[in-house]
Amino acid sequence: MDEPQRGALILVRFVGVALIGLTFMQLSLYVLDLHFHGHAIPVMPFIAWTVPLLIGLVLLAKAKAVAQWITDRLE
Repeated sequence: MDEPQRGALILVRFVGVALIGLTFMQLSLYVLDLHFHGHAIPVMPFIAWTVPLLIGLVLLAKAKAVAQWITDRLE
């Protein structure tokens, strides 16, 4: 694997892990805030908060293909 493709792969994996980590942090704070104030957890906002989690999982699953696409676009 050449240098630009390896760098793109590291970038894609970092973005995927960052999206997953930030989503878990935001969702846990959201649920804790609702629990602290005694409110029920609404379904639609919870689903909307999980979109970055799904994007991060897709990026991790298809990291090599996305990194290849990035290197092809940059060349």
